[in-house]
Amino acid sequence: MKYVDCRKCKFFKPVEELSEQELHDAWVWIAKNRPGEELLGYCTKFDRPVTYFTGKCYGFERKEVKVKKLDIFFKA
Repeated sequence: MKYVDCRKCKFFKPVEELSEQELHDAWVWIAKNRPGEELLGYCTKFDRPVTYFTGKCYGFERKEVKVKKLDIFFKA
């Protein structure tokens, strides 16, 4: 297991994309388990809030990178 960045994981959901219910549930979880921590996002794999971006995680899966051919940008 190596150190990973949650923001590069396909299961990471930023705070801006969370619904009202997810935000409420996340703050309740933080109050019970990690008081004083900041909410940075949400992990849909483990169904819990993210309070730090880098660390060890066995559920990490890299986001799919979309590659475009250069022909799209250089039309002759």
